[in-house]
Amino acid sequence: MLVASPLREIACMLGVRGLARLSVRLGWKYLLRVPALFVHADRRRAGHDDPHDDSFLVGETPFDTAEAICRRVGLRPEDVFLDAGCGRGKMVFFARLWSGCQAIGVDALETYVRVGEALGVEGVRFVQGDFAEMDLRGVTVLYVHGPNFSERTWEALSRRFADLAPGARVVTVGHACPELTPEHEERLTFSWGRSTVRYYRAIR
Repeated sequence: MLVASPLREIACMLGVRGLARLSVRLGWKYLLRVPALFVHADRRRAGHDDPHDDSFLVGETPFDTAEAICRRVGLRPEDVFLDAGCGRGKMVFFARLWSGCQAIGVDALETYVRVGEALGVEGVRFVQGDFAEMDLRGVTVLYVHGPNFSERTWEALSRRFADLAPGARVVTVGHACPELTPEHEERLTFSWGRSTVRYYRAIR
């Protein structure tokens, strides 16, 4: 199984201004915050304590894959990028530093949001929230890295697609959205291996 290459990750970090330094700061913040130690407690506080729900399994988008996705959607400084289920926020930070767009990370877990906000990156904000209550008005690029999301989570998220303005782009990892207009799909490498990335455009 192909997995993310550390060499490609490093090369990408060095190629985007400010990304290497931010990655070191992010890694330092999580040095003593091992997901296995805080995810369960955060889930209980957020009311997500179903032991059979795999939505919170840890998996990340490598920077080289993030760059391929940002290029494909044509991410621009005037865009508003939102990562639904952002985790540590790697994709959020990359989108901001790579394109100069406004970037938002939404996650149900308190620790991810608190640490992301504490880094204080201009043009980036983190919001703790539920997908079913997420406001997508004004978002021009929606990224959903949710191969482990439950069907209930996807159904709740798909109801929010109606908030998107015509022409907004939606990128999903590991899940098809028949309610949106497909534009492209490809196989890309993630922290766990390769997965299908689908690109859509909102049309009403």
